Amino acid sequence: MPWSFYETSPACPDVPNTHNTHCNAFASGAATSPNIPPMSQPAPSRASPLLSVRSLSVEFEVPGGRFRAVDGLSFHVSAGHTLAIVGESGSGKSVTSQAIMRLTDYSGGQIVDGQILFQSPVSGMQDLTQASDDTLRAIRGNEIAMIFQEPMTSLNPVFTIGNQIAETLILHQGLSPSQARASPCAA
Repeated sequence: MPWSFYETSPACPDVPNTHNTHCNAFASGAATSPNIPPMSQPAPSRASPLLSVRSLSVEFEVPGGRFRAVDGLSFHVSAGHTLAIVGESGSGKSVTSQAIMRLTDYSGGQIVDGQILFQSPVSGMQDLTQASDDTLRAIRGNEIAMIFQEPMTSLNPVFTIGNQIAETLILHQGLSPSQARASPCAA
């Protein structure tokens, strides 16, 4: 099933015909928007990407064999840019996002090929496909976070959103409960 990536930033002068508002990131065989011309590779960047996914393939064990949910996917995201992943239901958008954080390890998925390179402000360049559980625990929720599609499994309705954000700050930033609640992130 086809899907597209669109990276936006205030200006993308390196990409022709984008009116300096949109940069199309790259996915092999991706569907494209009629307003944004397709590219065969990521837009050149003056700085190294914050996140670079290279030839990512993810498989799941299913009755009768293995199912490849993501096949040879590549894209990058530079600091200060936003990447929108758009596609049909079942096209691999959520699996890609979960694989970046290595959450597919806990749902029966396996990264069978590729690299997920993350430029950590704390520990430098990391290939998340090779990172230890301790390294991933330090990165998840602190340097990379994900809000899941299903709100009933993402947020607990018994607790305020502020308390749930404060919990992340306590666990990953080492703040006290009162400091976390006073943080603008938890307000």
